[in-house]
Amino acid sequence: MREFNTWSIANTTAPLQDVVVRVANVLGISSDPDSFWYTFIVVAIIVSASLLSLLAVRVLLSNHATKWVLRSKNKWDDALHAHGFFRRVGHLVPALAISLGSYALIDSEHALYIALLKISQLYMLVVGLWVIYSVLNTIEDLYAESRMAKRASITGFIQIAKLVFSIITLLLCISLIIDKSPILLLSGLTAIAAVL
Repeated sequence: MREFNTWSIANTTAPLQDVVVRVANVLGISSDPDSFWYTFIVVAIIVSASLLSLLAVRVLLSNHATKWVLRSKNKWDDALHAHGFFRRVGHLVPALAISLGSYALIDSEHALYIALLKISQLYMLVVGLWVIYSVLNTIEDLYAESRMAKRASITGFIQIAKLVFSIITLLLCISLIIDKSPILLLSGLTAIAAVL
């Protein structure tokens, strides 16, 4: 199974790299992966692909998702749409485009590949936090319309949940940037808090 996976990956990435090399040769640019213009072409292709994928997702969501939400009789999907849930989920597609484009066009040992991979992962973490915010806001709105809201409010719990998810996302982002385990960061923060 490993041999098949390696063969299939090599067959998908090699033609894309050959296309970049041919474009560089046509433009009279060095096809050396370490050259500035070759790197510029690769980054331009990846950024263009991510922007086009975001535009395509926006068009699909605005045309189909909005119609589906408006036709539905449920309140939860209207609340999700009002808080931008579907629009925020759509941002995961360009993040995946950056990750897959980097994998297909750049050598895995190249510094640019590592940088773009981290950017896509940070992008996904931030988008994930936005999605969680929209879900929590939707829960708060739906609860506010229920009979239980007259007895007790959940605004405080929603704010605490947002704070907890924000801290977790921040720790994960820092651990990605510095290449350290988030558990080590958390243990370091608890040690500092204990000293204080």
